[in-house]
Order: sequence, then structure tokens, then C-alpha cells
Amino acid sequence: MIRFATAEPLSRLGAQHRWIAGALLGAAGLVLNYLFSISLSPGTDLLFGGVPYLLAAVAFGPGPGMVAAMIASLPTIGLWYQPYAWGIFTLEAASVGYLAGRWNRRPLTADFLFWLFAGPPLFYLSYHLGLGMEGVLAAFVFVKLVFNGFVNALVVEALLLVPWVRQALGIAAAPLLRSGLAVVLFLLSVIPALFLGIREGQREWRRSVSRAEDRAVLLAQSYASKLEQYTMLHAHAVRSVAGAAQWRGEWNAERLQALLEAEDAHYPGFANMYAADARGVTVAFNPRVNAQGQSTIGMDFSDRPYFRRVRDTRRTVISEVFAGRGGTNEPLVIIAHPIILADTFAGYVVGALDLKALPPPAFTLELDERLRVADSEGRVVLDSRKPYRTGEAPQVLADSAAFRAVRRLGNRTEATTYEQGEQGEQGSPMAAASRTAARVMMGVAPISSAGWSVWVERPLSTIQNAVGLAYARLLGLLIGVMLLSVLVSNVLARWMAAPLLRVRDTAAALAAGDLTARVGLLREDVLGGVWQVPGAVRRPIYVVVNSRPQRQGQHPCTVQPGHANRLPSGEVADNGRCGFRYFQGNPQRHLSAAYFREKGGHGRAPPPDCVARAYAPHLPWRVPVQRVPPSCCHSAATSSRLVSRAPIPTLIVGLGNDSVSHCPAEAQATPRPRAHCADAPAYG
Repeated sequence: MIRFATAEPLSRLGAQHRWIAGALLGAAGLVLNYLFSISLSPGTDLLFGGVPYLLAAVAFGPGPGMVAAMIASLPTIGLWYQPYAWGIFTLEAASVGYLAGRWNRRPLTADFLFWLFAGPPLFYLSYHLGLGMEGVLAAFVFVKLVFNGFVNALVVEALLLVPWVRQALGIAAAPLLRSGLAVVLFLLSVIPALFLGIREGQREWRRSVSRAEDRAVLLAQSYASKLEQYTMLHAHAVRSVAGAAQWRGEWNAERLQALLEAEDAHYPGFANMYAADARGVTVAFNPRVNAQGQSTIGMDFSDRPYFRRVRDTRRTVISEVFAGRGGTNEPLVIIAHPIILADTFAGYVVGALDLKALPPPAFTLELDERLRVADSEGRVVLDSRKPYRTGEAPQVLADSAAFRAVRRLGNRTEATTYEQGEQGEQGSPMAAASRTAARVMMGVAPISSAGWSVWVERPLSTIQNAVGLAYARLLGLLIGVMLLSVLVSNVLARWMAAPLLRVRDTAAALAAGDLTARVGLLREDVLGGVWQVPGAVRRPIYVVVNSRPQRQGQHPCTVQPGHANRLPSGEVADNGRCGFRYFQGNPQRHLSAAYFREKGGHGRAPPPDCVARAYAPHLPWRVPVQRVPPSCCHSAATSSRLVSRAPIPTLIVGLGNDSVSHCPAEAQATPRPRAHCADAPAYG
């Protein structure tokens, strides 16, 4: 990871400018949090506004970093319905800025130390005690926060490798080579797993939600069909009694009483049945007396809305849920059918459905599922969790978020969601911590014949618990991979950087004139050739020109051998008199030649007092040299033993028997035989 060779704030900006730059980076983080986030599940998002405020903390110190974090983290208050994440992110920026500036810690290391020591107690105080979050959801949210911080710190370290980013932040120091290599290796190892893991988690969330929606809709349709059949069957019994009375063409109370008792015996779903005249007064009732022992004959129900509806429409009417009186004191649904005699409304027959005796669903509900049925006015027909009790008033859902969501669908059969926090009876402190925990998914199916709606509810928080457990394992695995990658990348970076640093130091020494500096054989691998570059530059046969008197009996063109232990450092400089030049040799051929030239001259021999030394310390043998006669003083030759694997400049004069003539034009006109050039004694 990134490390700079300084323990002070990295930026060269003044104190006032640092605070301004921190505020600007905070504004950039605010925009990032608003415009770009990755939703793992509703209410749990990866936010990247932490990148700018961590940059501010690392470059400008903890103070400007806190200001940037306070600005950048503002969207979390509206996004997650709580201010605790805002405070935690602010403290994260302060800690990273302090550790990176005062203790020269890397951003990722500083962020890791924050979440290791300060993160757990802060999360416990805020999310657990403040919001009541616990269990799998709490573990998932905490791991997500840690993972988000690590990702942001990793992006910061990558950005600090970019020169123009450091220039924009006023950072003069460059990251160490080992740190840069570690970040690159870390990115290459983590990014694929990061993207694949997040994508797989999102797909798992969508699959889980889709399966839950399909199940809820299927269960709602199943029970709606069953309840509609049940209601229509009881409506048929009521119509049968009314039809029997119409068929006789007369109003006979005794006959109606017998019909009511017969039908009521076949349909236990009725709480009671009665027949009333055109005034709404009962003339037949089963049972004849109520629970208090009072007679049920002669009761007036003309004030009931269903009486007016059946009188006006002359059709079968299914009422809304209401509290019974007279016959029974509990919530009822009335099925009424008119009795028409001589085209005149003579009365009606009523069957009161016992809501406690409604048929159970043909499926088994899971613990977190809830089945509900409500009429068109929002009164509860059935609630699997809160069944009606004797004497209880009708339950009303008209003002609930659940019923409003049902009404928005109309007569469509599909899945929808509603905010649980809007419903006082189900609101919980956890709802403020996450949009997921505050929403309920429901599958809705209508019963058009009765005007009822059937729906199956399931809190999304339970789905998130199931997916969150898989997410927590996945993110925990990614965090482990990241930490392992940190160690591996640092080891690899040290292994790769050490020879490069040796090469750099050796090249700097050679540039300073130290010919004794060498890299040495570090290792033989793919990069082995790179490590030998400075040695290859230092190993050529250097020509050192000295000005000294000609010895007695020495030929003007004498080549003498030289070795590393004989050639002092700095003796390679041209004294300006001989003007020699090097020629590039071809490593694939054994011909590597150069010749002396006087500065500015072309083809003339060097001055008599020029003496050249052959410098070849890389050879295990002494360089053989040959005294060249005057007629061949410009001949050059090569030896196959001097072939190098690297293209290095060499200067070889008068070696071996393969001569190449570089004599002046007048000498080339009458060239000497090669045997003549080989007569001189060799020096070895």
C-alpha cells in the first residue's frame, strides 16, 4: 500500500487552503453519495463518497478530513433514516488522517486499525443500543460498513499513484516503489473477486425477493379462490331459501322457519339465519333465542345498510363487516337475498357468516408470513395472526399502509410493498436503521364477487436476514482475501522492488563515475536480464587514453591488457588527444570491431604516444593482445571468445587472426597479407 517518505501532512498547501480543499473534497463526496452507490439490498448500500474524505484526511490531516466526511456523509441521514453512520464516518476520517499523518500509516492500514478497535464499540452503541438492531441483520450491516471502508481506502491508495492527483492535492512526495508495486498487485488480486462477489450477492437478493413475491401471490390467489367458493356456497343456501318462498307464491312465516332451520343445519359456517318482511322486521329466526335467552323474532334491522341495498337492487348482497346485535354480539358478514312476490319486494332472507369459522388456508404459512382478508372499507374479515374473539369489535385497517397499498392495486393480482413504519402497530426501532427492515412485501389477490381483498405479507427484513447471512459470509471472505492480499502483495513487492532498487543505485553510482559499483548476480529468473543491465554497461572494454612518452622499443600502436583490479576508477575519461569512439557490437556474430580515429580526422592514425588499454573484467581469462606492425596498425580483429549475450559497446584491436582492414586509403591501395600481420608476438 501507499507509503511516503515523510511523517508530516503530505500536502504543501497552507493551513487555510487545506481546510478549503477539505471542504471541496467533501462536496465531491456528497455528489458521489447522491449519484453513485451500489445497492446490495434495499437499505444497505456501498457508498463511495468516502474516497474524497479519506483523500482529504491522508493529504491534509485529520481536521480537514473530518470536515470533508461531515459534508460527504450527509446523504446517509436521509438514505438510512438515522444519523449514526454520519458520525461513524466522521470519526473514521479523523482516525485515518491521524494515523496516516502522525504515524505514517498507509490509508488501508489506518482504516483497518479504525474498524478493528473503534468500529465494534461505535456500532454497538449506535446500531444495537440506539436502533435495536441485532442478529444476522446487525452482523451484515457491520461487515458491509467495514468492507465499504476497505474499498474506499483501496481506491485512495490507487489514486495516490496517479501523478496529477498528487499534484492537484499539493503532494510533493512520491510513493515508494515498493508501495506502488504492492498497490498494483493488490488491485489485480482483489478487484475481480470484489466485482464477482457483489454481483453474485445482488443476484441472490433478486432471486430471493422474486421467489418470495411469487409465493405470496400464489398463496393469496389460492386462498382468495377458496374463500370465494365458500362465500358463494353459503350465498347459494340463502338464495335457495328465498327461492323456495317465492315458488310457493305466498308469505308463510312457519314455512320460512322450517327452511331456515334445515339450511342452517347443513351450513355450520352460518352464525344465524333469519327472514324479515319488507319493513326489515324478523318473522323467522334460527336460533329462536339469543345467548341472553331473548327471543329473536320481531327484531328490527331496517337501519342496516344491507337492508336498503337488497331492497333497492333486488339482488344478492354481501355486506361489509359489522358488529352483530340481537342474534350474536360479534363481527359478522351478512349474505342477503330478496323475496319477490307478484313483482313486489315482500322481504328478504339473511345468512350471517361466522368470521371465526372461515375455512383455513390449504397451505401452511411460514412463521414470518401473515394472511389477511379485508372488505372494501378496510374492515378485517380474516387475520391469521389476530383471529376474532367473541364480543370483539371489528378490526379496521382503512388508515393502515397495508390497506392503502392494496387499494392502489385495484383489482390487479400482483406483488407490492409498503412501509412498515407508517403502520403504528408494526413500527419498530429497527425500521429507522434500514429501509429493508421497514418495508413489507405482500402478494394481493381480489375477490371481485364480494369486494374483498386477500393478501399475504412478509417483511423484507426476514428476506434480508436470509440473504444477509450469505452476504455477511461473502463480504467476510472478501475482507479476508483483501487482508491476505495485503500480505502477499507486500512480500511480492519487496521481492520485485529489491533488485530494481539495486539497479537504480548501481546506475546512479556509475553515473557518478564509480566503476567499481556492480549489481551482482541476484537471481536467474524472467527479470534476471534487467538486473544485469548496469553490469552490462560497466563491463565493456573501455579505452583509457593516457599521454606519456613512448618507451624504447615499443611500437606506436601498442595495445595492452587491463583488468578491474588494475584499472583505477575514473580512468575511462578521454584526454581529448586520441579522440577514440566506440562501435556497437552484434552479439549474434563474432565480429565486433572499432578503430582509432583522431578527433576531427578521417582514416588517420592516432598520435604515436597514444596507448590504449583493453578493459574486460567480466572475462575469466586475460585478453590476448597482439603487437601490430606499422603496415597493419589500423587493422581490427575479433575473437569468438569475446562474444557477449548483451549488445555492449566493445573495442578490440589486433586480436586473433580474423583481421578487418581499416587502414588509410594509401595503405588500402597496397594491402599486406594477413600472415604478415600475424608475425608480431602476442601478449597474453
